[in-house]
Amino acid sequence: MADLAAPLHGRPKDELIGEDISQRRKLQRFRQAMLAVTTTLAVLASAAAVYAFVQRNTARDQARLATARQLAATAVNLSGDDLDLASLLALQAYQVQGTPETLSALYQLTTRSPHLTRFVRGDATVTALALTASRQFAAVGTAKGSVTVWTSDGSRRLGKISVHGEVTSLAFSDDDRLLAVGSSSGETVVRDVQGNYTRRLTVGASRVTGLTFQASSHNLAVFEDRGALRLFGEQSDAPYAHVDTGLPGEAADLAFQDKGRKLTLVTFGGWRLYDGRLHQLQSYDDTLYPANGYVTAASPSGNCFGFLKYGGLSLETVG
Repeated sequence: MADLAAPLHGRPKDELIGEDISQRRKLQRFRQAMLAVTTTLAVLASAAAVYAFVQRNTARDQARLATARQLAATAVNLSGDDLDLASLLALQAYQVQGTPETLSALYQLTTRSPHLTRFVRGDATVTALALTASRQFAAVGTAKGSVTVWTSDGSRRLGKISVHGEVTSLAFSDDDRLLAVGSSSGETVVRDVQGNYTRRLTVGASRVTGLTFQASSHNLAVFEDRGALRLFGEQSDAPYAHVDTGLPGEAADLAFQDKGRKLTLVTFGGWRLYDGRLHQLQSYDDTLYPANGYVTAASPSGNCFGFLKYGGLSLETVG
């Protein structure tokens, strides 16, 4: 190209080649400068975004902390006039932000309650509670597998039971005589509340998530998180019925009905009725997922069920 351009421009070939090299070097330096500027701007923009994100989170945390402190202070000031409302405010303050101030307010309001009889100390985190129908006895289960039975005023300890794994379920019989204990290891124990009689039932294959005694008897229903329902007689250590419900997970409710001839089971996956055969009940299964925010309950007879989801309440009867 230099051989052709030199005669046309009337200039030496070496001069044209030198000018081309110079222009190329200028273009290269310009590109490098633009790349450096672009990189610097990108770094600055990223730093500004990170700073704004941190500032936003800090502002939110400070606002949450200020709200929690304000609720806690209001609860303590209101405790002399309206203890119920003050207790709710103290609980809300702790839920908004767990701080020493909100925890202190919660403790203060709890200890001021006229319904509080006394505190009893356990050996580990409490994982299950049960109260007899007559409100005479209370049972407390812990993560260490210990169950302590107290008189309901906490003045006397009646006994202690140990199981393998975490205590997951507790249930008293209607006559307050027996206590059933379920654990995360699948172990189920039945204990005479005022005696030393202890019956250890056949160990299940998975975690016990529900227990209930049949009304006016000591027959026991046990539900496991793999969907197995086991029914035990009053004296037998082995189940007289073992049913695969097809509903793995937590038992939200487990209740006998129709004088014990039927058993209803509610989980987050649906409802079942067992009367010697397993029946699927209408349960609005399409509303059960996701399970968070879904609250279910059953009447003591097991005949009426309801659930709360997305702010709406739905009630159903087995019929």
